[in-house]
Amino acid sequence: GTESTSSAYTRVSLSAMVIDRPDPASFKPSTPYQSHGEKANDRIKRVADRIKRDGGLPGTWPSYLLDLGEIQACRRRAHLYRQGDEPEYVFILLSGRFVREYENGGHNAILDVHGNGEVLGALHFGAREYTETVLTMDPGVLIRIASDIFWNKFETDPKLRELVWKRL
Repeated sequence: GTESTSSAYTRVSLSAMVIDRPDPASFKPSTPYQSHGEKANDRIKRVADRIKRDGGLPGTWPSYLLDLGEIQACRRRAHLYRQGDEPEYVFILLSGRFVREYENGGHNAILDVHGNGEVLGALHFGAREYTETVLTMDPGVLIRIASDIFWNKFETDPKLRELVWKRL
């Protein structure tokens, strides 16, 4: 498995598009300035500490999911996946808010907002493409698990099946 509480920042995916405006030349932070990587590491550490303190993942997810995937921090307005992309991952949300959008002819419609303990990407098992776009509303932390690994575990673990079906 991968290290779950690694302090190294990992991008959400190679296709993650982060919309970030550069700081204006006059920008003078009033508090010590942290780079995105430092902020991401701090968010991961806070969530990892909460998982240890609470004795498990939010939403009664089994803690072995940390070993199946990797824990990652996301910037605000980062895309987890886009409508039309090939479904590669299932995401277990640990902190932050994530919005699902549907695009139709250049118009975007917000489908819903997700947060702690919810799963994204699970509806696309066996599908050729994601049917919506998911992006972060604010900085968050999640577990990203390769779809094939997640669904292999899904087939063999009745508790995981029950948890997924409750959330769909």
